Amino acid sequence: MRLIFVVVAAGSGKRFGFKKNKLLYEIDSKPLIYFTLETIQKCNVVNEVILVSKEEEIHLFNEIVKRYNFTKIKAIIPGGKERQDSVYNALLWLNENYSNKEFFVGIHDGARINVTTDLIKRIYETALKYNSAVPVIFAKDTVKKITKDKFIKETLPREEIALVQTPQIFKFSLIFNAYQNAYKNNFYTTDDAGLVEYYGKKIKIVEGTPENIKITYMKDLDLLSNNKREFRIGTGFDIHKLVKGRKLFLGGIEIPYNKGFLAHSDGDVLIHSIIDALLGATGMDDIGMLFPDYDEKFKDIRSTELLKEVISLIAKKDCKIVNIDSVIIGDEPKISEYKEKIRKKLSKLIGIEKERINLKGKRTEGVLFENAIASYTIVLVKF
Repeated sequence: MRLIFVVVAAGSGKRFGFKKNKLLYEIDSKPLIYFTLETIQKCNVVNEVILVSKEEEIHLFNEIVKRYNFTKIKAIIPGGKERQDSVYNALLWLNENYSNKEFFVGIHDGARINVTTDLIKRIYETALKYNSAVPVIFAKDTVKKITKDKFIKETLPREEIALVQTPQIFKFSLIFNAYQNAYKNNFYTTDDAGLVEYYGKKIKIVEGTPENIKITYMKDLDLLSNNKREFRIGTGFDIHKLVKGRKLFLGGIEIPYNKGFLAHSDGDVLIHSIIDALLGATGMDDIGMLFPDYDEKFKDIRSTELLKEVISLIAKKDCKIVNIDSVIIGDEPKISEYKEKIRKKLSKLIGIEKERINLKGKRTEGVLFENAIASYTIVLVKF
């Protein structure tokens, strides 16, 4: 039995605080709708998807579909004034374009971006047995019914209360007839199951997941589970001798000192360790492979230029640098008075807040790195 998903994405961003459709808002360089569609694309029980958006935004969603190769999406159709109207438009489209009506329809709010393939499968398996299935979260707290003027009216039996989620899955003939009946009687409600109830049919429930929240306000993004993100750690280390006749650069700034690094480039060990850490976290070649010391075009080059190129490469990986933690190891010169200036410089070069860059100086008391400076860095990158 085929399962066709209807993903409703025709809302607005008013309560979310975004000028455009909230599902076009990006986190980690991806629009919110991406996360919903990615899960549905991976779910092997879903055969096809119909996406419903505002007519003036169809081209924007079409660009997203093409960019991420969401092959299951067969059509993007215009929505209606209310959510119920948008779903009905999709059901009418399905009725017109599919001669064989023996399939199931999953109706899902595009703003529930934390839906999982496991949840979809559990709902579908139940729907196959009972013609319909809806995920719910059971009430854990005591539930009160209140009056309009904010007084408690009565206590409701908690065991009989459930909060309804999507996707809601129905046999097509059931949900289509329920919608037609609702419009015939000018009946509107807030979810698809409500129309099936009004039609006089029973609906089987499935236990949902607490993470499957509907993004309504900007603060809801704080509740997203980390399964939408992948974190990687990278480490980097560099060391150079100090010699006379060379300028000393650390973290992109010149430090007044009577010696500088003996190196093919300017020898900035701090930036070099940061570069290697970033390259490691993003799975790229190390600094020696990218900028070999036998290549004359890198002779005496400022390490800030190398860092800019690496940041450009990382940007193409569609990831975000979370934080950088570096240690500069050496007895002389002391760097404490330059720390803030270095952090500001690195913040500008890397494109992250200064607060995400930590810098520590460690002296060895002559035990290690005599007449040399080393740097060790750890970075966290989010994909």
